[in-house]
Amino acid sequence: MIRAFVYDFFRYKDAEIIEEGDILTVRLPPELAAYFERKELRLSFRPEAVDEETELVTRGSHLFDKIVRYLENEGKRLYFRYLPRFSFDKRARDAYIADHFEFVNCRPHSFKVRRIQRRAVIFNFKVRYLSDEKEEQLVSFRVTEEGTIERLPSGVLPADAIECFPKKPPGAFTNREIRERFSRCVERISQIARQEATGLETAILGRLKANVERLQRYYHQLIDELPPVTEENAPQRRKEITRLEEEFRLKLREEIDNHRLQVEIRLVS
Repeated sequence: MIRAFVYDFFRYKDAEIIEEGDILTVRLPPELAAYFERKELRLSFRPEAVDEETELVTRGSHLFDKIVRYLENEGKRLYFRYLPRFSFDKRARDAYIADHFEFVNCRPHSFKVRRIQRRAVIFNFKVRYLSDEKEEQLVSFRVTEEGTIERLPSGVLPADAIECFPKKPPGAFTNREIRERFSRCVERISQIARQEATGLETAILGRLKANVERLQRYYHQLIDELPPVTEENAPQRRKEITRLEEEFRLKLREEIDNHRLQVEIRLVS
């Protein structure tokens, strides 16, 4: 049983497994190589087959416990619901499960779930950050009838929100309740936008500084390339320098305006 468990674990993790009688040679993919701190394992499940290069794997051994610790974060509880057209008594239900599922190192448990209908309203906001670069994000909130605000994954309704719409939905929110919940979500989305804008402004200022320095170098070079001042060309040279300085100030204002961050918040649905 332990050998099958270990074999299935490494096969599931895409390791290369070579069987040599009582010995398993396992060549690990990068993720497992980092975890086990080795690129290759030689494993035995019988004490008499162990040698200097082989590690004995038994219940409670170091490697077995390390595999179990690795899987602690990967295991998930599985449940399914019978379709409404099926009506099973306990004996028929147990027979159905036995015919369709095979359980290894685990057992099924049957229970009844009582559905409780609750009201909730979902607001989807689009936030746009406009500067020299444009970014946007979709932020969704679900507000329960108790007033709890929950941020949802962007653009995705939770499974329990779309899994099954009841035949008789609970009473709708009043306009006053919706406005009150909307106002609270506006406060929350404004806070999120301010926090996001703070991080964006740091990057924007860095790009603005680089562009200003580039403009300064460019116009300094243009001025340096003017003919040396003489008595004859002095007035024309001063006029050209004035023109270049004014052009630089105009370009500078354009860069500053172009890098000024504007935030737009819009209710999508």
